[in-house]
Amino acid sequence: AGGLDSLESWLLRGNGCQWPHSDWHSEQMTTMRHAPGAIRLCWHCDNLLREQFTERLKSIAVENTTKWVLSVVCRDLGFDDMHAVTLPEL
Repeated sequence: AGGLDSLESWLLRGNGCQWPHSDWHSEQMTTMRHAPGAIRLCWHCDNLLREQFTERLKSIAVENTTKWVLSVVCRDLGFDDMHAVTLPEL
């Protein structure tokens, strides 16, 4: 599906920091790789969370990876992101 670089590009097309546990967010976005994928973070949260590995960060990365793979499948099959992918389509 394009690897982590493709996932990170897809994430940066979205809006906002994905870490909800901060009182302030920078307008500048970046990505942080966290197994099994990546997370979109503002620069402020990236500085706070860099090199940390938690279950909460992992769950965000899993959700991002899942949504991205389904988005790539839909795109490659000619569907929009609203299409519900079925098992035979995978």
